[in-house]
Amino acid sequence: PAEIISLANRNRIRVFTIGLGSSINATELEMIALLTGGRYYQTPNAGQLAAIYQEITTIIFQGFQECVITYQRDCADGGMRTVELQLANFCGGTDVKWKTYRAPLDSTTFSTMNMEFTDAAGLSSSELKTQLLLKTPVLNKNFYPLTFDLHYGSCLQFKNVTAPPGSMVENISMIVTPISGGMRISTTDRKVLNGSGLLLECTFTAMNTGKDTICCDVWAENVSVEQGCYIPVIEAAEVCVYPHDANIACTIDGPDSLVWDTPTGVYLPNPFTITARFANIGIGPAVNPRFTLQYDPSDVQLVTPTSTSQTAADIPAGNHVDISWQLQALPTNVADTLQLCITGEINNHDPVQCCLAIPIEAVQTQFECALSVPDITVKQDSTGYEPMPFTIQATLKNSGAIESGLLTAEIFAPAEFALTGSVIERMALRDLVPSTLLPNEEATIEWHLQHPAAFDPKTSQIRVAFYEDGAPVCGSSDEVTLPGLPQSFRFPVENSSALTFCEGESVTLRAGTDYATYQWSTGEQTRTIIATTPGMYYCIAQNTHGQTGYSDTVYVTVLPLPHSTVTLSGSNPLCDGDTLVLDAGSGFVSYFWNTGERTQTIEVLQEGDYHAEITDLNGCTGYTDTVQVTVLPAPLKPVITRTDDDLHAPSATVYRWYRNGQRVPAAITQDLHITQPGSYQVEIINSYGCSALSDPFPVTVLDIADQPLPSSIRIAVYPDPARDVATLKVDLADSEAAGIWLVDVLGRRLHLSDIPRGTSSLELPLNLTDVPTGMYHVVVQTAERAVTRKFMRK
Repeated sequence: PAEIISLANRNRIRVFTIGLGSSINATELEMIALLTGGRYYQTPNAGQLAAIYQEITTIIFQGFQECVITYQRDCADGGMRTVELQLANFCGGTDVKWKTYRAPLDSTTFSTMNMEFTDAAGLSSSELKTQLLLKTPVLNKNFYPLTFDLHYGSCLQFKNVTAPPGSMVENISMIVTPISGGMRISTTDRKVLNGSGLLLECTFTAMNTGKDTICCDVWAENVSVEQGCYIPVIEAAEVCVYPHDANIACTIDGPDSLVWDTPTGVYLPNPFTITARFANIGIGPAVNPRFTLQYDPSDVQLVTPTSTSQTAADIPAGNHVDISWQLQALPTNVADTLQLCITGEINNHDPVQCCLAIPIEAVQTQFECALSVPDITVKQDSTGYEPMPFTIQATLKNSGAIESGLLTAEIFAPAEFALTGSVIERMALRDLVPSTLLPNEEATIEWHLQHPAAFDPKTSQIRVAFYEDGAPVCGSSDEVTLPGLPQSFRFPVENSSALTFCEGESVTLRAGTDYATYQWSTGEQTRTIIATTPGMYYCIAQNTHGQTGYSDTVYVTVLPLPHSTVTLSGSNPLCDGDTLVLDAGSGFVSYFWNTGERTQTIEVLQEGDYHAEITDLNGCTGYTDTVQVTVLPAPLKPVITRTDDDLHAPSATVYRWYRNGQRVPAAITQDLHITQPGSYQVEIINSYGCSALSDPFPVTVLDIADQPLPSSIRIAVYPDPARDVATLKVDLADSEAAGIWLVDVLGRRLHLSDIPRGTSSLELPLNLTDVPTGMYHVVVQTAERAVTRKFMRK
């Protein structure tokens, strides 16, 4: 087993073992399977081998039912990788496995990571900062520990390096080690970066350069990252140190105040100019002067230049430069003072700032307002006004040059007018929306007013006042006229369906809405009633205005349901096998019998109760009376037998004999003595009065002494036609054996019975339940001949 296990593991082969029978060493087979990653099976006989082979094949095709970890080789940096595989809540538990491997090393997969130091400038003995910026975007990837040797010129002295707040590696730990000509800087942690930007900030102290400007480089060598497929490159920067030999003084000039000019809608002067003079009273030039305007954008806007920054040439000792801006003041509703400052920044001098305060007067707001009142008319049915409630619409426009304060509006109306709507809409004093208005902006507010009915015309005054910060600023008024209402009115009655309907149905009658009371001609006092009887209907109503209304009169017609008596064609009770015709009567558009038939007349064979649903020309549906049909049993078809010149019929209550289709006079007994040849039949009547007629019995010769009649076979099937059950009777003149068969029109035969020798007569019940409808033959066959009898299965 050891050799097998070793060989399999060297070649990465999984061994599946099977123990067949009971006398095998299961321990070794289990060990081989376990230690090679296979599986062991035990079976007492070979009958399970096919299933075992099928399971082994399935396991192999499913990758040995193991989890396989694959990775995308997009960074072959030779670094260590750790992969965690966790099966959580699996089969009742959780398992975690780790796999550590070293990635291959392939520098062709590396890409350049560009970084740069930023240029800087400052005065001697001051602090100078240069930033390390990441130029190559890193998208959701680890930034592994970075190491580089920082070198700088003699004009600088290293102070510290930080990852300042807001940097991409904010608060990362670093190790700074002095080296020859600089510092070795190493970050100790890794961070996930997304994008590009500030990494580190290096701070230096500028050396004292005397009267000269000195520039030196800041650069990095031996740049590397601990892991990751990047080749880091840091671009050098230049840092310049300027001497302290310039001395700058400044003054600023502008208008004494700004005054609002209502006709033009601007402050004068417009635009206004401020000028700052920067004079170099030192012994050396002011290097690279730059100037910035500071102001509040809500107070003024730039006219020229449109930028807040300007530059100038170096200012020699004893000279000056004038810097100017033109601005336009923005309207304000409060008296204020504009604060304007111009700051000069010079490489070899600290920043110098000059500020100017200019008083500015307040601008008064201006408004226009209007009020809209609708025309009130009497409704077409004279039951009130429309619109009612009606809407008052007031509009306020800011026609001034500044934004307004908080705006409110208040409505004033006579006491008989009531405000309607929501809680807020019923407030006379309300805030405008929006609550403040910009120049040329307007807002609209609405109130809904209700007024009771007035039987005389009436005109009232409506007024709306607008307020800014609680002070009135605009007002508008208008008249509203209410016409007089008539004392009474008419209204229609609505019906839910046709006013003519069948007995048992109804129609819903509905008066108008919003009336205070209702009084119907039926005595009911609801808005809606249900009419089921014929007659005229009307309603008297009173509305909330005190008017009395009279409805239209409607007439309801109720049609009677149709009825009919079923007439019979035939006798009732009827004998079994007879037909009775039932007639539901004429003049109806549709019929539906309880048998499912849809004709005026139907034929019935079975006893039971019969009735029909009938529909007349008006669409009303009624019923006929019910007819009870009784079926009496009919006698079996008689079979005539002959003894010499005597014919015999089966037992019955009444007998009638026929020869050649004609009644034989006085032949009313069970037996008939014949004296002449012919075709004879007998009709028998049972105690219920139901009759049955035999088949013709031919008589060709009369009795001759000592000479026997030719033998014959007689077959009778009754009733005919038959339904589920019939009776077969066979008479044999000679004592001979015979077979009885049932044959259909296709010649298919069904053996019914055998008649043994010595039996002259046989009566046999026929069960026809499973026999299809159609024509059939009963065949009686002896050794000498065959006789048939035809009958119908219904």
